[in-house]
Amino acid sequence: MRSWQEYRPFEESSNKVIGPLESEIMDVMWERGTETARGVYDAIRESKPVRRSTVSILLGRLCERNLVKKKVEKGRGGERFVYTVTMTKDEFTEDIVSTVIDSLMDSFPDHTRSYISKLSDQRG
Repeated sequence: MRSWQEYRPFEESSNKVIGPLESEIMDVMWERGTETARGVYDAIRESKPVRRSTVSILLGRLCERNLVKKKVEKGRGGERFVYTVTMTKDEFTEDIVSTVIDSLMDSFPDHTRSYISKLSDQRG
């Protein structure tokens, strides 16, 4: 599934794999499910000064990563893109965790198993 390319372990939350503004956009999209670029822009412009064109560009990138998909709708002002999430926030998080663990298992199988075992022992 892998909807991201880079892992930044010292960032918080989804910023580990997508940028901060992309994370904000995805939070709006996960909350609403379907939205226009204008709707996303209106939702985040209060908390973060951003251009509407920037939101549209980032939604396009999120489409390329298969986190959202777009379709064209005809409205009063002409055509517009409507974006829909392709996976839930939980599915996205699971994708990150499984990819990182699989990568660690491929590169450092013994150390990864040992560390996971220690975690299990500490919590069990």
